[in-house]
Amino acid sequence: MGNLKNREEWLRMLRENKEIIPQDDFEKEALEGMKEMGKNAMEKSLVKLDDEIDKTVKRGRDVSQSNFPLMKWAVAAALVGVISVFAVRFFSGERNNGATLYADNFQPLQHPDQQVRGVQEEPLTWEQKAVEAYEKEDFNQAIEMYEQVLEQEPDNPKHILYLGISYLNVNQVDMAIKVLAKRVPKGTQYDQDIQWYLALAYIKKEDFGTARLLLQGLAANEGFYQQQAAALVAKL
Repeated sequence: MGNLKNREEWLRMLRENKEIIPQDDFEKEALEGMKEMGKNAMEKSLVKLDDEIDKTVKRGRDVSQSNFPLMKWAVAAALVGVISVFAVRFFSGERNNGATLYADNFQPLQHPDQQVRGVQEEPLTWEQKAVEAYEKEDFNQAIEMYEQVLEQEPDNPKHILYLGISYLNVNQVDMAIKVLAKRVPKGTQYDQDIQWYLALAYIKKEDFGTARLLLQGLAANEGFYQQQAAALVAKL
C-alpha cells in the first residue's frame, strides 16, 4: 500500500477475492475485518471514507498534489482499520446479526391439535383445515385457513400464535409481527409462546431493543423459554 498503484492493486485483489499476503499486523487485521464486512459493506465504507477525507484534507495546504494520493490512502487505511477491528469483533464474536440469531433459534412449534389420519365422516371445519395445512407444512394454506378462523374468533390466542408462526415460515415477518403483537397477554397457556416468536420476529427485523424487552420478560419468569431467552438476550 505504499503508493497509489499499490493501493489500486490491493483493492482490486480484495474485490476479486484474491489471496493477499498482509505486510504487517495492521493489514492483516484490516483484511480480516473487510472480508467479514462483505463486498457491499466494504464498497460503501470505502466510498464513505473517500468522501470524508475529501472534506477534511485540502489539496495544496499541508501536502503537495503529488503526495496527496498517498496521504489520502494513509488516512483511509487508518479509518478502515478502525472499521475492520469493529467488524471482526461484531461479526465473529458473541454478537451476531439478526438473520443468524433468528436462524439459530427459530423452529415451528408442534400443533397440539394434530389431526387423526384416516377417512373423515364430516367435512373439516376451517380450524381443522388450518391445523391440517400446518401439519403438512403448507404454511401458505395454513395462513389462508387461520385468517378465516380468526374472523370468527379474533382474540383466540392459539389461532393467533399459529398464524404468526405460519407467516414466519413463509418469511412474511411484518405480517407475523402484526398478528402476534396485537395479542395482549392474559395469562393463557399461549402467552409465552407468542412472546417468544414475536421476539424472534423482531430479531429478524434487527429491532433488537424491542426483542430484548420481550426476551427479558421471558427470562424473568419460570417457563419453557426462560433459559433460551436469557441466553439470547446475552447475544443481543
